[in-house]
Amino acid sequence: MKAHFKNTIPSLALTLALTFAIAVLPGVVRAADHGAHGHGHTQTTASAEALQIYTATGIIKSIDQAANKVVIAHGPVPAIGWPGMTMGFVFEDASLLDGLQTGDQVRFDFRPEPGNVFIIVDIEARS
Repeated sequence: MKAHFKNTIPSLALTLALTFAIAVLPGVVRAADHGAHGHGHTQTTASAEALQIYTATGIIKSIDQAANKVVIAHGPVPAIGWPGMTMGFVFEDASLLDGLQTGDQVRFDFRPEPGNVFIIVDIEARS
């Protein structure tokens, strides 16, 4: 009876180890695989970022009402690690730009969207 008991413990340990490997490792491998291809953490971060609103200040360089675009030379945006730069933004509501023109100093709020699109959700002239 003792010999049978000694043989049972290694078998039980092996069974538990295999069960763990079958249950847990496929998820770990999938997560690692997604991360290696830029789909795991980056996609989650992008999704969370898309819900975020950021604020910046800058100077309007151009407005294209027909294309719903505005180019702004803005200062740093520390919340997302951006240095100051000149870039294009999209606006969904054309009335946001009423009264604004090239050369105006502005404070604006924007949200990132997938595909490197940045949508202005609020903008106002600063004096």
